[in-house]
Amino acid sequence: MSITQIPAALVADNAITLAKLAGGTDGNIISFDASGDPVAIATGNDGQALTSGGAGAAPAFAAVGGFTLASPQATTSGSAFTFGSIPAGVSLILINFTGVSLAGTDKLLITIGDAGGLETSGYISTALSENGGTPTVVNSTAGFIMNDIRNAGSIVSGTMTLALSNASTYSWIESHMAKGSTSASCTGGGQKSLSAELTQLQVTRTGSDAFDAGAINIMYQ
Repeated sequence: MSITQIPAALVADNAITLAKLAGGTDGNIISFDASGDPVAIATGNDGQALTSGGAGAAPAFAAVGGFTLASPQATTSGSAFTFGSIPAGVSLILINFTGVSLAGTDKLLITIGDAGGLETSGYISTALSENGGTPTVVNSTAGFIMNDIRNAGSIVSGTMTLALSNASTYSWIESHMAKGSTSASCTGGGQKSLSAELTQLQVTRTGSDAFDAGAINIMYQ
């Protein structure tokens, strides 16, 4: 005998056990579709989380948000270090300096760019260095400046933060805090708008001094 439908009133609460459900795929989640019918949500990958698609849309497994760490670049020699292929949709970038040093008294300078190239003008950037005496301030329109190298051999360790402030104008704001020489600290901030979405950045210097120690890396989300 085939029974196609049993009135709900004849089924006691908690009467249907898991063993009576149709078999499925390990890891699937049971949800309901737009018509209110049961539906299995496909199994995601290891480390993914179940995310809501909003009313009327099925949930789905997606990667958990977090920072992507690039490959570090040694600053033991050379004059400029570029991080390219920054993906679309990035809105926060951290540039990490670990024991970075220049052979002379140049300042560190960070430029950003889009698919058209790195931009070297139009920045509003100010940085301050304090070493137990009168603070010194520098400004730049050529990039985000760090007033950290006041003496040859000063070692810089710290982080510069780049945050997207307006996606429609590709406007970015910058702030940083770092250690300079043994007793010096440096802070600063700035703003720069690009002509398109940011895809690359470069760490260089204000003059012709060579890098001679340390490493840099970026992380973004």
